[in-house]
Formats: sequence, structure tokens, C-alpha cells
Amino acid sequence: MSGELKKVIVVLCTVSSEESKKICKDIIKSGYAACINKIPVGSYYLWDDKFCHDEEDLLIIKTIESQFDDLKEFIKARHSYALPEIISIPVENGSEDYLNWVRETVTSFKKSK
Repeated sequence: MSGELKKVIVVLCTVSSEESKKICKDIIKSGYAACINKIPVGSYYLWDDKFCHDEEDLLIIKTIESQFDDLKEFIKARHSYALPEIISIPVENGSEDYLNWVRETVTSFKKSK
């Protein structure tokens, strides 16, 4: 499979439900992803040498590898965090029908623009 068509999951947390809804809508409407899951989570971390806990939304974004760099910049421009978590995880295997739908959805949207 070429690098352009490899499927990836992009993981991202947002500070509020309103921010996550807007980011999800903007990503889908811009054709960077085929689907996004939004899950409320509690995050525990160190920031400036202090223990922190926040309620956030975890976004699981389904897209293709060739979109990652543009998607990352798109998210950074809209995210309220100074250092947003934006991680790409390769999809090694899965339902071929679903993975084809992800690829076709993202590539056909980009071709139509």
C-alpha cells in the first residue's frame, strides 16, 4: 500500500466539549478525515512541574497518512492548548470494507476541491 493511502488514527485531546465539537466539524467539513469519535476522558499529567487533572474530550480521527501533516497544522491553528497532543498511529489491520471507506471518503473529498 502506498504511503498516501495508508490509514492512520490520529489521537487528540481537547479542553471542552464545545471546542471538540467545533474541531470535529471543521476537520470533517474540510475533508481531512472520514470519521471522528469523541469520548469524554479524565487526563492526569505533569505541567510546569505540577500534577494536573482535567476533564477533556479524546478525539479518535480516522484518516490517511498523506493528510497527517496538513491535519496537524489545521488542528494547531484551531486548538486552545499551547502544546496540543496530536499523535498519528498506523492502522496495521482492520475491516477492509471500513478501511476502504476511510480511504475513498478522504481521497474523493480532496479530489473534488
